[in-house]
Amino acid sequence: MREFICVIDETVWDSVENGYVRHTTTKSEWDKATIALANANSNVVNAIFYSGSTVEFHRISHVKTAKEACTILETTYEGTKKVKDTKLQMLTTRFEEFKMSYDKSFDSFCGKLNEIVIAKLNLGGRLKMLRW
Repeated sequence: MREFICVIDETVWDSVENGYVRHTTTKSEWDKATIALANANSNVVNAIFYSGSTVEFHRISHVKTAKEACTILETTYEGTKKVKDTKLQMLTTRFEEFKMSYDKSFDSFCGKLNEIVIAKLNLGGRLKMLRW
């Protein structure tokens, strides 16, 4: 998602990582830096709204900051830390026990192995490379 958002502007990702706190002063009192931060947050929220399905939009349509939207989507799809760790452990076990069947094609084997690897990397996991 970072790359998708950084296409808008390289600095907008800061709204996701650091969060955004709306100033309590009126907009007429904002300086250029405050306006830039508000615009960055709005651009990211807009991009997140339009990048997902209607279901995702309804999950996050009430939020005001990009960090809130990303946190909701991350928890929805990756789960809490405990759930994420459990998923990573299950994927690690699947990876370690994965073998090619004699009745399956090499393409099928590579496809299934690739699914496991990508799922693990998407959850922030690492792969141990085995030495023969």
